[in-house]
Amino acid sequence: MIIKSKTFLSNTVKSGQKSRVIAEIYVDEASELPAYNSNPDFDFVQGSIAYVIKSGEFYVMGSDNQWYDTDGNSAEVI
Repeated sequence: MIIKSKTFLSNTVKSGQKSRVIAEIYVDEASELPAYNSNPDFDFVQGSIAYVIKSGEFYVMGSDNQWYDTDGNSAEVI
């Protein structure tokens, strides 16, 4: 996974909490899409976008922390 960009929703985080970011990422396959809380430093949030290189598909993270393709189908995450 490559993170092309990320926007922090808040730069002030209490001790023991992770930052929340809207990110643009690239993965080779949809099966490589990360869970919203898989990064040790931050959580992906609604509006994060993923481009799947091998299929050319786009996925967007919904408010329920799931990745959805352009047809509204959810993806399995790692």
